[in-house]
Amino acid sequence: FVADTGHNCVRRLNAGGSGTASLQPLVGTCADTSATSIAPAPAGLALDPGGNLYIAINDAADGIYQVLRSSPSNYAAVCLLSGAPSAAVSTPCPGLLPPAVVLNVPQGLTIDPVGNLYIADSGNACVREISGNLPSTALGKCTNDGTGSASTALQTPVSVTSDAVGHLYVDDNGAGKVYELLSGQLALVAGNGGSGGYVSSQEGKAAVSAALLNPHGLAADKAGNVYVADTNNNIVRILTQGLSFPET
Repeated sequence: FVADTGHNCVRRLNAGGSGTASLQPLVGTCADTSATSIAPAPAGLALDPGGNLYIAINDAADGIYQVLRSSPSNYAAVCLLSGAPSAAVSTPCPGLLPPAVVLNVPQGLTIDPVGNLYIADSGNACVREISGNLPSTALGKCTNDGTGSASTALQTPVSVTSDAVGHLYVDDNGAGKVYELLSGQLALVAGNGGSGGYVSSQEGKAAVSAALLNPHGLAADKAGNVYVADTNNNIVRILTQGLSFPET
C-alpha cells in the first residue's frame, strides 16, 4: 500500500508485481483533484491484522484533516474515523463513539498488538488513540482541545510505531528526539535535540548522544529494533534494545 500524496490517492502493489504499471489505484482514482478526491493528500497508512486500511489525510490546500478507514471487502469505500467531515467523506465509521476529534496535520499512524490505533496529530502537538471506537489522547497535550497531559508534552509528533509487545514510540520532529512511552511517561531513547550531522563515530554509542536532523519516520521489527528515518542526514538509523545506534 502506497500513499500517493501528490495524486490524491492510495495505490496497491499486488504480491509479485513490479514497476509503476502495477501500482493500481485503490482508494481514490489518482486523477481527482484534492478538492474532489476521497483521499486527498494521504500522509500515512496503517493496516490491521484483519486487512482494514487506515489513511491519514493531510490536505492543507483544502483544510481537510482526517483519518479514514476502508475494509478489504471494498477498499474503494471509506468512512470517517477521526477528524471533521468533508464534502467527499462525511459518513462516520459504524460504532464510533464521541467525543468527535478535530485533527490538525495528521501524519503517522500505527496499530498496536491489541488493535488500538495511534495518530500523530502533528499540528495539535499530541498523539491520539482510538481504542474500541473510543477516541482519547495518548501523548502530549493537544493545543486545540486541551486534552492529554503536560507531563508528556510534545512539540511536533510526526510518526508513531508500536513494537510486537506493544511498546509505543513517537518521533517528535520539532524536538529532534524519539521517545518511548513508559508507565505513562515519556522516556528519551534517541536524539539530543542538537544540529550536528552524522559521523561514523556515533555508531555504537548511546542513541541519546546523537543529533537527529528532521527525523520523519519510525518502524519497529519483530525483534524490537526501531528504525528511524533521519531525513536531513540522509540515513536510516537502527535503534537496538540497548538504546544505541550500532549501524546505519
